[in-house]
Amino acid sequence: MLTTFPDDSYVKDALNCGAYGYILKNMRSEDLISSIRAISRGAALFSPDILKKLIHREDTKAEGSTDYNEYKDILNRLGNREKEILKLVAKGYSNKEIANAIFISEPTVRNYISSIYAKVGTKDRLQVMSFGQKANA
Repeated sequence: MLTTFPDDSYVKDALNCGAYGYILKNMRSEDLISSIRAISRGAALFSPDILKKLIHREDTKAEGSTDYNEYKDILNRLGNREKEILKLVAKGYSNKEIANAIFISEPTVRNYISSIYAKVGTKDRLQVMSFGQKANA
């Protein structure tokens, strides 16, 4: 979704309708062009302000549902490479960016992310991002 509206209701509606990202038009033209190209290659992108809102919303929704010991248990189940990838997911990296950053193939990244999803207990990238940010705090 490319828009000028950062409102939560618009973001929620766009994601519910199948949007893979939500970027605001107030970015530099070079960034907009590279974002559109990345999206056309399958990346999921969110403007930083939108991403912060989404993660905060997930944090608020999950507040109290996962305590410190649960986070610790999940982190202990992750291997070193999974932890490394989780940190990059938490920063908003796409699978391709992760692959380039740690010098592995994109399909390998997808395999690791699937394993992380299973261990965290979700299929939602935003929840994994939120978990990664909390776990790395």
